[in-house]
Amino acid sequence: MCNAVPRNYDASLHPLEAPREYVRALNSVKLERVFAKPFLGSLDGHKDGISCLGKHPLHLSIMLSGACDGEVNMSVECDGNVVCVFNCKISDRLM
Repeated sequence: MCNAVPRNYDASLHPLEAPREYVRALNSVKLERVFAKPFLGSLDGHKDGISCLGKHPLHLSIMLSGACDGEVNMSVECDGNVVCVFNCKISDRLM
């Protein structure tokens, strides 16, 4: 069995408690902001990791993505879904 050790809450014995709690609260707020961002969609169709992204200058719903295996996909966002409409292999090297 484990015997509980009484905790001493005297502020003079713990001078760094307030800065430590401030850092913890700040990190918590940062994490909430990171996870509060909406997920827009995933770029399906690549077999390898995506190394570059590009957007159409006039139509914001059209996007090009290049993968590490030399594939280029053109994706179109419609009704909240990202659909790959064109796929071609350009090279055998990293894009």
